[in-house]
Amino acid sequence: MKRFVDTGFFIALLDRGDIHFDKARECLQSQIDDKAKLITSNMVLSETITWLRYHAGYRYAKEFGDKFRHSELVETLWVDSYIESEAWKIFLKYSDHELSYVDCLSFACMRTHQINKVLTFDKHFRQVGFVVFPH
Repeated sequence: MKRFVDTGFFIALLDRGDIHFDKARECLQSQIDDKAKLITSNMVLSETITWLRYHAGYRYAKEFGDKFRHSELVETLWVDSYIESEAWKIFLKYSDHELSYVDCLSFACMRTHQINKVLTFDKHFRQVGFVVFPH
């Protein structure tokens, strides 16, 4: 039972002021209780660290990086040239959607690794056919 973890979900977990904070905490605990395998990508980690650096400060970005870059809780998939190529195809295919390139990289990682469920608050994952948690 694999679940991909997106940037917005990480941010909601860390930012008590985020409107999704409580929902993210409950969802994460539910995934842990269900023994779901949590997976993200190095690009999501990069995006999250960058967001935290600019919006919360260096200390929070560093703490997140220290905790999640080599975490036992969340496995990190590394984007390679194949996934990047697949992401570019997705980016071109969905030109009518306002997808970030990191989202496209996430979609490509998920498809390549046969992950169809994602922890996110980003509507784009649902729009391209993934099952989104929390519901």
